Amino acid sequence: MAPRSEEQFLALRTKSRDKIIEAATELFARQGFHGTSISAIAGAAEISKGLMYNYFDSKESLLDAILLKGFEDIDGPMNQLQTLKDPFERLYAIVEGTFAMVKNKQDRIHWQFMMSIMTQHEVMKRMHTVVAKYMKGYMATFESIFKDMAVANPKMESYRLAAMLDGILLHYLSVFGKSYPLEEMKNEILNQYEAYRKT
Repeated sequence: MAPRSEEQFLALRTKSRDKIIEAATELFARQGFHGTSISAIAGAAEISKGLMYNYFDSKESLLDAILLKGFEDIDGPMNQLQTLKDPFERLYAIVEGTFAMVKNKQDRIHWQFMMSIMTQHEVMKRMHTVVAKYMKGYMATFESIFKDMAVANPKMESYRLAAMLDGILLHYLSVFGKSYPLEEMKNEILNQYEAYRKT
């Protein structure tokens, strides 16, 4: 058997790293950060505990990687919004994108994880700086959109939209599950902002 090329080695390493992140995300969401052991993560990722330390030197560094990956996954679509000139199109893309994400299995697991760590004080304390940095950017995007829509108080409207989206995600992911009227709630939000187009 021919030795692996550098490119093949990197692809395998990336695949293994992603598998660890996926397994840890699901376990942290279900069992909590403190309730999940490195051994459990290694087992779920189907690798040895020793090999796991080749990728992450601690459970905390794995937590950091999960959080950063989640924000990076959101950043791509958020950056693409800049190509849309119409503020209503930008807003609708955010709302549609948010609802589409929670329907996707892997994204849903990530958001369940995010909701679960928000109730874990020690974890949130550690992650506060990273979360605050990204949230500040998202809120600035919302505020810019609402300014362009001529909303009376763009800053407060940004907080309101963020709270609505967070509340919907919480209800869907943690309380009601598939019985939650996700599509209807999305339409409620979009219809509410459609009124600004007519003023």
